Amino acid sequence: FGSPHGRFAVLQGQATDLGNTTVFASLVGGGELHFLEEEAVTDPAAVRGYLTGHGIDCLKAVPSHVAALGADAVESVESLVLGGEAAPTGLVRELLGSGE
Repeated sequence: FGSPHGRFAVLQGQATDLGNTTVFASLVGGGELHFLEEEAVTDPAAVRGYLTGHGIDCLKAVPSHVAALGADAVESVESLVLGGEAAPTGLVRELLGSGE
């Protein structure tokens, strides 16, 4: 998940364990960890702008959150891990097609 010294972003609150993968990966790999503000994580333009503007490499998110944002909001990340619930086939197809 990512490369050493990568830039990782967390979209969800730390009351959930979903972001722990991102937190630990950044810590053990000497990377940067970014927490987006609560108000920004539901705004596709804000998420896209933050991920792109800060050169975020890795992101882990719930599929329904990514679906609500739209695949183009996360297309700039190098590694995207979906977790916490089943990922709909249509979303996966959309994500795979967004990088082409």
